[in-house]
Amino acid sequence: MTGRLSRLSPEPGLVDYFNLLYSVIPAETDELVKETFRLRYQVYCIENEFEPPSETSQQMETDEFDKNSVHSIIKYNKTGHSIGSVRMVLPNERDHTRSFPIQKICSHSIFTDRKLFSLYRPIEISRFCLSKELRTMAKPCKHMCVQLTSTRAPFSPSLLNQHGPILGLIRGLVQMSSENHVTHWFAIMEPSLIRLLAKLAIYFKPVGSLINYHGMRQPCYIELSELLRRVFSEQPLVWEVLTNKGQFDLNLTNYNESLSGSNLNKISRY
Repeated sequence: MTGRLSRLSPEPGLVDYFNLLYSVIPAETDELVKETFRLRYQVYCIENEFEPPSETSQQMETDEFDKNSVHSIIKYNKTGHSIGSVRMVLPNERDHTRSFPIQKICSHSIFTDRKLFSLYRPIEISRFCLSKELRTMAKPCKHMCVQLTSTRAPFSPSLLNQHGPILGLIRGLVQMSSENHVTHWFAIMEPSLIRLLAKLAIYFKPVGSLINYHGMRQPCYIELSELLRRVFSEQPLVWEVLTNKGQFDLNLTNYNESLSGSNLNKISRY
């Protein structure tokens, strides 16, 4: 398997419909980063009361991990409105045990394992948010929404209303992973989101028990190379969306070589 997989169709496909509806934009300027903070405020402080509303007029949600993070935004092309964002928290090069928010709430050893941090480059998916209000405003064709019925059900353009924004945030993570040489994703998710991602052939592995953190949530992780292999095999149209037809250079050959050796067993024991 080469670093850039290729499964391209001459006919318009799911990725083409996706690219017509949505744009996934790395937050590489101060203004775009502030836009992610404002989206987070809308989702976590207004819509869900996950965090207390700010007493200032800035209406931005931030924390101490933002200074060592990269961010992506998904926009609805017809209006230009931002409807969601995601943060990728990078490892702390000086002290790996103080890298991620998850390390504060979950004591499982995988999230602080020195060998894992020395052999690979894990990150934490954080502030994975979509605004209910803004998504409702942006729905392009409500009558086309249908449900996935199984993990191997074909993924069609009619599902973009329901799952397109989530695919966009995952694409943002894949792109940021390519740019930051990431090998593993850590996360703490609601079980319902883990089940939804499994329908898209994205199988996060649970770590330990559920944790009561703003509701019951599951610590989990996934190897990026495995994620892309499984999606490529089981949901090739989804793979095209996540990689924009293979445009992101993820150096999968090196990942496959490193993950095929004995070091993989050190991680799989979790």
